[in-house]
Amino acid sequence: MRCGSLSLLLITCLFSLAYTYAITGASGAVDTSTGERPARQEFRLFTVSGAAFDLYILALQQLTQEEQNFQLSFFQVSGIHDRPYIPWDGVNGQYEAGYCTHSSILFPSWHRPYLALFEQLLWNNAQNIAATYPSSLRAQYQSAAQSLRIPFYDWALNSTMPDQTNEPMILINTPDGLRNIKNPLYDYTFHPQPNHSDFPESDGQASLCLPQYVEYADGNSQPNISNMMLEANADAIRSGVYNLISSQPDYAPFSNTGFVDDRGNRYDSIENIHNGIHTLIGNGGHMAIVPYSAFDPIFWLHHTNVDRLIAIWQAIYPDSWINSSEVTAGGTFTDAPGSSEDANTGAFLYDSNHDLPLN
Repeated sequence: MRCGSLSLLLITCLFSLAYTYAITGASGAVDTSTGERPARQEFRLFTVSGAAFDLYILALQQLTQEEQNFQLSFFQVSGIHDRPYIPWDGVNGQYEAGYCTHSSILFPSWHRPYLALFEQLLWNNAQNIAATYPSSLRAQYQSAAQSLRIPFYDWALNSTMPDQTNEPMILINTPDGLRNIKNPLYDYTFHPQPNHSDFPESDGQASLCLPQYVEYADGNSQPNISNMMLEANADAIRSGVYNLISSQPDYAPFSNTGFVDDRGNRYDSIENIHNGIHTLIGNGGHMAIVPYSAFDPIFWLHHTNVDRLIAIWQAIYPDSWINSSEVTAGGTFTDAPGSSEDANTGAFLYDSNHDLPLN
């Protein structure tokens, strides 16, 4: 329901003495002399990539089927974002919020290594899956696995959601031949159901299955309604992205909804545009509700596009970065509400290095 070298590591917060899992991003097919790496593709183009798309679907399926108590499962990684408010990789918190920084100057930089973690896990899965294809296809799939990167859903180019995210089953070429399998892009099913303390019934969202888009009383998604909402706002989405990237050279107002200047003025931001897509896709369902949105598979396609737009903005304004502190109203799992954040804030999954890859 719905510019430069790679340096992505877990940055420990004040509540943690050490970390055990380093976020490096996908490491394959990188030119060691130039740093050039495979580019992420728009989802609709990616669906006709053959071996790469097959591997992406199977790698995502494997991730979603991992035991939920496994640190590198879809459940645990999605849960970093917000609910169920539990430690990940030993980083403990004490506040009723997720690790993610919202309405915060750290909004762009927090999500980048978060996506890199997700991409890294899919890439690792793809290497193992590619090796199981028949010998006549194995080299092709192993090459595709090395270059595999997560795709993005460009809702400014075409606001309508990709067809492949709307169907519960999907036909792909598996190591055992063409198979119609349960589509991991459509929804995520809890196994087992989270307990009430982690996903309280008062939230109204603790269903056995998190259907994409709009959840009605019968629990069925209705992507046609979400698409109608997206299409009705297509011009505003497109113009909003263009105006923001072409006319906002300052990082602070560009980065987040919480920024207020000295005269009390607020501005449009990449986070605000991002919020609108969450709302239009979810339309009252899980994708529109922050604590649960990362469990909807389309969250990752959406945020990869947000990261792409941030990278485009960085390329246009390479000298603009965090140069002041900002108070975040909501706080995070590790930081109290009303904390002041700046470029030196020790936030979980935050990369303080501005020199980040542009893909």
